[in-house]
Amino acid sequence: MSPRGMRYIELAMRLGLFLLAPCLWGQGYTLTKVVANFFDQRPDGLGAFNIVGGPVIEGRNVNFASFGQGGFVDSIWSASIGSPPKKLLDLTADAPGGTGKFTNLTSGGTESGSLRVRNGLLLFYASDSNGTVNNGGLFTMPASGGTVTRVMNYKTPHPLGGFFYTQINNNGFGYYSLDGGKIVFRGRNEALSAAGIYTVNIDGSSLSTLIDNLAPCHPEFLFPVGNLGAPWINSGDIVFYGGTVADPSSGFSALYRNNCQGELLNSNTVLPGNPNASGHSTFGAFRLGGSTVVFSADDANSRGQPRYYKGLFRVSSSGGGLTKIASTLDGLPGLGQIIGSGSFDEVSLDSGNAMFIARDVNDKSAVYLWNGQTVVRVTGSGDALGDGTTIVKIRDMSPNALSSGAMVFRADLSNNVLAVVAALPLSSASPVITSVNSLSDFGGLANFGAGSWLEIKGANLAGNTRAWQGSDFNGPNAPMSLDGVSVLINGKNAFVYYISPNQIDAQAPADSFVGSALITVLTSAGPGRPITVQKTALAPAMLAPASFNIGGKQYLAALFSDGVTFVGNPGLVPGAPFHPAVPGDSITGYGIGFGDVAPSIAPGIVAGQLNNLANAFSLRFGQTPATVMYQGLAPNTVGLYQFTFTVPDVPDGDSPINISVAGQPISQTLFLTIKR
Repeated sequence: MSPRGMRYIELAMRLGLFLLAPCLWGQGYTLTKVVANFFDQRPDGLGAFNIVGGPVIEGRNVNFASFGQGGFVDSIWSASIGSPPKKLLDLTADAPGGTGKFTNLTSGGTESGSLRVRNGLLLFYASDSNGTVNNGGLFTMPASGGTVTRVMNYKTPHPLGGFFYTQINNNGFGYYSLDGGKIVFRGRNEALSAAGIYTVNIDGSSLSTLIDNLAPCHPEFLFPVGNLGAPWINSGDIVFYGGTVADPSSGFSALYRNNCQGELLNSNTVLPGNPNASGHSTFGAFRLGGSTVVFSADDANSRGQPRYYKGLFRVSSSGGGLTKIASTLDGLPGLGQIIGSGSFDEVSLDSGNAMFIARDVNDKSAVYLWNGQTVVRVTGSGDALGDGTTIVKIRDMSPNALSSGAMVFRADLSNNVLAVVAALPLSSASPVITSVNSLSDFGGLANFGAGSWLEIKGANLAGNTRAWQGSDFNGPNAPMSLDGVSVLINGKNAFVYYISPNQIDAQAPADSFVGSALITVLTSAGPGRPITVQKTALAPAMLAPASFNIGGKQYLAALFSDGVTFVGNPGLVPGAPFHPAVPGDSITGYGIGFGDVAPSIAPGIVAGQLNNLANAFSLRFGQTPATVMYQGLAPNTVGLYQFTFTVPDVPDGDSPINISVAGQPISQTLFLTIKR
């Protein structure tokens, strides 16, 4: 099929239309739903997604795990921003170096989900078909899919003899990270009562003990520091937790770098900003990046008190003074009084920037980014996504939730679903929308309806200029993107006819929604910030370009049956043939936004047969009705309505043209010239 059905745009361009006015927004973020729990269906046909734990991100690739119908975590997925999820692994796969097939790609008992990602490699815990509870291990695979490799499992020899005990819910195994070809994890030898922190290469070689409870820190204590865990590795350095008893609120605990001699701070360290000088510090999540350690901590002695103290802090990996990033006693942009529950529970660190979540007494929540100097709000309760939903509450995040400024987290949305949401930073290359109207040659309405043609103006909207071609079509189906440029309207793909750096022309998809709709442009630089436009049931308008406005009077662009000559006084628009109409002439006008037709032809489909408007249509010269011979989508076009009618017996002169559909008049004031 050819794109000749869009000849009205070609005509408009020939008449010198489409004037542009670029403008740039400031820095910010755009929000994109990656996948929604119990709402989005899995591509493998096994029901809806049920995401477990926090998703991870590296670059623009998101990984997450999903429960299956049997109550187990049955699959791991990858989703590039703006693309549908792709399954990487499920329970039909053999467990390498184990017994039979995987039985649970679990996150049970681990911190913020079982997935970790670094340098394109995904690290996860899983269990297999071994008939005992000791049936788990650590595995890697490329984050975009590929071969699964065993790092270690219950068949792996322990450095002291025997084998590792890897039941994850017995506090004997869990919490792990990877970087630079090395993995660090907490493990246990049940037979020897040896529990500690171990390092291993990503291929499973060179497994060794970093520290264990058989040679604990502070052996001189009545209760030595033998509760070890939560190791994090970066650039060869490892930070880990050590405590004397299981409940750190009543015993000594500390954060260490590499060994017992590398104690960074301990429970006797007074947290900066804590009004209680005799506080007892306990530690939550912590991450290491370069020379920076960012950690969550609270004062156990202030729990249950009106001025409960909990916050996020920074310390150099070589030790020294602490820096407060945020706390329950501070104000944060967009929130009221900060509460400890749900605040600062997790942190993700990348290139010296720290991402965290905070909540307030009004149950509002937000995602924040600390850039080493200041804290900025990224998104939170009340913010809108590109599909028209809004964030109600930020649920959680993972340790690998921040990558090159892009963030991913789980959030409760206004349509009562829990979704994985990505926040992508806008850059100087991000698409920027400055205005959206129906096509300016059709009145440039501020509202639109399903099937309307939209004119989106802005900057960075595309890297080249072109209209669709026949090769862009899939049979009668119009393209949803051109050269990687697409448009979302409330999360649904529009049909893209024309792209340029400063303008996109696209047809709105079918959708019964009426109200404020969000329109987003996506390019190779990612999605831009959405803009809100009012969507109505109908948005009828006729082709009447600005070049047909003479002396403040707007003439309808109508053609005689020869398809070449326009109705109007000769010379009305230079370069085009015109002559006035006389009663009895058959003429044709074109429109957009007039609604459904019968037989039904959806937006984005080439009209291949004659059809009629589903709603009542009226065309009058003043108050005199015209006989309408055809009212429907023009054959071999997409979304273009054709109205062929006979000029009634009306006086000579410029006759006002009054058009309505379903009782709704068009907003344009139009004229046609009659002269016998």
